[in-house]
Amino acid sequence: MIEAAILGCVMSAALIFQAYRHEKERRDLLNRIMARDYAEYQAMKGRPPPKSTNFIKKKQAEAVNEDVRGTQSGN
Repeated sequence: MIEAAILGCVMSAALIFQAYRHEKERRDLLNRIMARDYAEYQAMKGRPPPKSTNFIKKKQAEAVNEDVRGTQSGN
């Protein structure tokens, strides 16, 4: 009889733990779906976004910055 009660408690604890994990995973997946990109997803999690090492994006950003500086000084 005691074995059945212990087994019931262990099974209940396992179900509660599983429900908690599934809730946490669902929340994380919803955040991934709602995020615009990986950096925004990481910001939602409280971590800083990773540094971008994409050389194409760096060149485009530099060109935009130079263009903005050029139009501001030309006025």
